[in-house]
Amino acid sequence: MRRRGLWAACVVLLVGVVGVLAVGTGFANDEDDGAKCSEATLDGMYLFAFDGSTIEGKDQGPFAVAGYDVFDSNGHVKSVDSFNANGSVGRKVHNSGTYTVKADCTGTATYGGGVQVDLFIAPDGSMYTWVQVKPKSDVTSGFELRGTAKRVDENAKEEDAAGAKCSEATLHGMYPVAQNGVVVKETKKGPPRGPFAVAGYEVYDGNGKVNGVFSFNFDGNVFAKFPNNFRDDGTYTVKADCTGATIYKSGGVRYTTDLLIAPDGSMFTWVQTNPPERVTAGFELRGTAKRVGD
Repeated sequence: MRRRGLWAACVVLLVGVVGVLAVGTGFANDEDDGAKCSEATLDGMYLFAFDGSTIEGKDQGPFAVAGYDVFDSNGHVKSVDSFNANGSVGRKVHNSGTYTVKADCTGTATYGGGVQVDLFIAPDGSMYTWVQVKPKSDVTSGFELRGTAKRVDENAKEEDAAGAKCSEATLHGMYPVAQNGVVVKETKKGPPRGPFAVAGYEVYDGNGKVNGVFSFNFDGNVFAKFPNNFRDDGTYTVKADCTGATIYKSGGVRYTTDLLIAPDGSMFTWVQTNPPERVTAGFELRGTAKRVGD
């Protein structure tokens, strides 16, 4: 993340709510067994996408961030993130820090630049929530999910999350998306300044091509999927370190996002990097191949 002063509120509110409920259930079940947490509880890659607001200084305004943390189970954490802070974009920034975890499954993480967050951890280490406590000028909290420990790739050996290798083949299938954001500057070809919301899905072919269907609401101006579908065709690239990018072109505008991907392709997070005036990030989970109940 932009650890100088950005940490996190999960953009996809539904995922956040479900996650909090899941954490609560985990505590209810595990407390009966006397479960206790430690630094070893956090282990592997955790994906995040979040937004928030800076309320003091020259950088006041909304921000959005996406990336991943890698915990070593021994008090050290490394991260990669891209961000959009009120229209100012930073891409694939690396950072590192330390963390502590208490037996009651609370903890603290401190990153370079003096950013500190309080952690609230599921006893099995599958997820955690947090809120930024330093610096106080960035008002934000968030939710992180652990990516599976093994990547799924028929043509490669399985590796642990920290050392996994990704490629275009990592992303394949349908990924539903719901996002919120803010347009911080009005342009000739863009929507009006103000809040917006988007829902739809993307389909990745495992070979560098992606298409999507979306519906939009830009500050009360609605573009619905029916009767006129808004369909985009685009391309994507993925690097070995499980970062990547998508490119869509529509109406003479080039739309780009940075991707941060779980090694097995089950989920990824992203932040929009162009047009920069659209401050938004998201979290996408791959849909199952068959519907439940069939």
